[in-house]
Amino acid sequence: MARALVTGAGQRLGQAMAIALAERCYDVAVHYATSDEGAADTLSAIEAHGQKGVALQADLLDEAQTTALFTQSMAALGVPISCLINN
Repeated sequence: MARALVTGAGQRLGQAMAIALAERCYDVAVHYATSDEGAADTLSAIEAHGQKGVALQADLLDEAQTTALFTQSMAALGVPISCLINN
C-alpha cells in the first residue's frame, strides 16, 4: 500500500498534489498549519477517490511539532510512509 505525507496540503499546490496522489491510489496525510477548512476539503477529495486520509495540524517551524507530524502520519496511515512532498 502506498502512503504519502504532503505538507501544506490545505490549499493551492499542496492540495492539488495530495489529491493527485489519491487519484494514484495513495493514502495521504494532509498537513496544514492554519488552513483547517482547506485541509477538510482536501481530505474529502481524497476519500472521494476511495483512499484513506488524515488531516494533521503542525507548525513546521517547531521541531517537536514537525517530529510529531511524522509519528502521527505513520500511526494514522501505517508504515512506511513511502512518499514525502515537502511543499
